[in-house]
Amino acid sequence: LAVALKVEPNNPETNILALAALLRLDEKSGGKDPGLPRYASGISEDVGGTLIVDLLAKPASKTDLKRFIAVWNPTSAEGRTAARLAAGYAVADPAALKDLAGAASGSARKDVLASLQFYAGKDMLAEKRFDLAKALLEQSGKNGYDKVAVGGELGWVLYNQGQTAAVADLWEKDWRNAPDVGRWASWIADARLVPKDYKRAADFLEKSLQFDPKNPVLQGQYILALEASG
Repeated sequence: LAVALKVEPNNPETNILALAALLRLDEKSGGKDPGLPRYASGISEDVGGTLIVDLLAKPASKTDLKRFIAVWNPTSAEGRTAARLAAGYAVADPAALKDLAGAASGSARKDVLASLQFYAGKDMLAEKRFDLAKALLEQSGKNGYDKVAVGGELGWVLYNQGQTAAVADLWEKDWRNAPDVGRWASWIADARLVPKDYKRAADFLEKSLQFDPKNPVLQGQYILALEASG
């Protein structure tokens, strides 16, 4: 990796692998291994932003993000903003999360900002802080995060707020592009069942059953929707 970094210091894949290895060494040494801070001091701000985006999608994202941000010292205003917001996200700081929800697109690298907003929005949804989750997810979408992923999470915010018709309309826009089409079809059906829109619920339950034909819950819902729709 060291040789590869010398040849291509800005290669994303090589830097991702290097950081992963250094984070594990840092963890094993109790934060005393000099490799991580030495590495962080030598990378460009673009590489730093790419590493943040990559870390956010991983299971140990907050722990590793805290380790990385603690040694990364960007010099530009955009880089410092990204580091501050990432540090706040990593420790679930309420003030930082509110700042993140209102952060302008030009205040930090756009993909870094959008990723932070998306994952913070997911966290706030899990904590049932729906207004903040909605603000974060909407901003994430405006900053260019994957619209299908944003729509999926934003739909659950609206669902928990009782806006089931709006949820179904939102999910129907992109369900064909979803990573799990059958599951999305079942979500739409569920959202249609709540306000007793049985005909459209049956349509999407039929679609969902094409992907999971032996699911007893979907089968029961489908029979119910068909009978209720006449």
